[in-house]
Order: sequence, then structure tokens, then C-alpha cells
Amino acid sequence: AGYPAVRDMAALAAASDVVFSAISDDAALHDAVMAEGALASHLVEGQTYIDTSTVSPEASASVARRLDARGVLYPR
Repeated sequence: AGYPAVRDMAALAAASDVVFSAISDDAALHDAVMAEGALASHLVEGQTYIDTSTVSPEASASVARRLDARGVLYPR
């Protein structure tokens, strides 16, 4: 039971309507979501990214701008 493992962020995005994360800090958020080849580059219009991280408001706003430009819902 459960969900199968995925090999990379592209596979994760392709297999998901909604992605949840809990990330420890701004640098980790950048690496996981904003860096080249990271999650944000693979999410598409109509998907949802839900983040329960303890990051700065500035880091969250940066993610919000990038995802909004792609049509990805990012409730925060």
C-alpha cells in the first residue's frame, strides 16, 4: 500500500495533482522548489503545491510569484 517512489521532481510533478512539502529553511526550499530542475519547473497550470514549511515570508512570496506565473495554486 501507499505511493510508489519517484526518481526525480519531473516524475513527481507528472504523477501528482497536489504536492505537499514540509521544508526546514529558506535554502532547502530554494533547492527543492526554485533551483534549476527543481519542482517549480515541472508543475503546470491546474496543479496545487501545499507547503507546510517554516520559511521566511520572503521565501514563500518568491515561490508564490513563480508558481502563480505558471498557473499553479499555492495556498499560503
